[in-house]
Amino acid sequence: MQKFVLTFLSIIFAFSSFGQNPTIIYDYHNNIFNENQELPSATPFLLKIQVPTDINLVEVKIYKNENSNNPIYSTEWKRPLGNENQTIYIPINQKLRGSQEYSFTFHFYNKMESNEKINLAENLNQHLKTYINDIVQADSRKLTLNKNPKQILNEMNEVVDGALSFYRIITPGQFPGFSDMVLQKLEQIKGKRTKHAKYYVASNNNNEDYTYNLRNKEIEELLDLTWRELNAYMNGNIVVLSDFREIKRYPVERSSNYIALNVGYGGTYLSGDIDNLNIASSPYIGISFPLADDRYSSFWGNTSISLGVFIKDFKDKEDNKITGPIINKPFFAGVGYKFLNIFRAQAGAVFTSTEAFNGFQNIQMENFRVKPFIGLSAEINLWLGFDKNRK
Repeated sequence: MQKFVLTFLSIIFAFSSFGQNPTIIYDYHNNIFNENQELPSATPFLLKIQVPTDINLVEVKIYKNENSNNPIYSTEWKRPLGNENQTIYIPINQKLRGSQEYSFTFHFYNKMESNEKINLAENLNQHLKTYINDIVQADSRKLTLNKNPKQILNEMNEVVDGALSFYRIITPGQFPGFSDMVLQKLEQIKGKRTKHAKYYVASNNNNEDYTYNLRNKEIEELLDLTWRELNAYMNGNIVVLSDFREIKRYPVERSSNYIALNVGYGGTYLSGDIDNLNIASSPYIGISFPLADDRYSSFWGNTSISLGVFIKDFKDKEDNKITGPIINKPFFAGVGYKFLNIFRAQAGAVFTSTEAFNGFQNIQMENFRVKPFIGLSAEINLWLGFDKNRK
């Protein structure tokens, strides 16, 4: 028993190694990975890129379908304050499936200068002014909006999003949309009476000028409110899109195949009650078939159907030998669950007999037994690497 435990522990330490994630070089100028080599499968990787020092933000997106607008994974790198390195590293924490193809997009952003931000702000303000001028109407009785205030608010947000589509606001972050205060202002404008316009604004001419000036006053107040909400973002750290790269249908290497071998120790219940248990135990070896690939699905990938055979025959408390049918050793079938990467707990049924039998036709049912068992094993993945690069 002591010898087996020592062997068991040596297997654990021999196979419990932790690998590092691979580093993949993206060639910015030639728009390829690792000199056009396949990407690694079933593991996160580190993307290494050489970029100019004026690049302050890099955004990477991965698509399963080259025509899709919805990435399966996206991440970004932001240049730290004071960092002027040309070599950057971006962790890609998406496990790519072997033998598949993926498309990638890269967005490279430069930091904006103060004069560029002023021009952007003026351009955005002009877009909003043009839009608001179109939706606020006036007649001799009241001011009107040609759309519902909530719809107008949504379209104003779209105007801002469209104007900033080639920009990213690193701090304080992307503009979240106009507040309820803007919505309330729109609702105040809607239906405002113009017959009392002369009490709100001055005019040197007739009543039509009072109405016109009231409309302009309300528009200016609305624009002032929108600009106060935008101002904090327009004065932030803004970057502008300077380059875009795309790689379509890039291949991933074939996943390595492996057999999960288990070496462990287990016990079985033979007979008796809680005060007079008759149990037996023995080392065992076996194989496990996961219900899914644990590189993509944690729970089902760690859950398995397990088969195996006990190395030694059992002995009950009367020292009677208990073997197994067909292969002359007790064997088992059950379910298992892997934990801590190298251990698998197993439970199921063990098939025993009090005599050895050669072949199914010689099994005598009175000597054949099915008993419950539990066990704990170390798991070793025997890689079938010769299949990995086969086309």
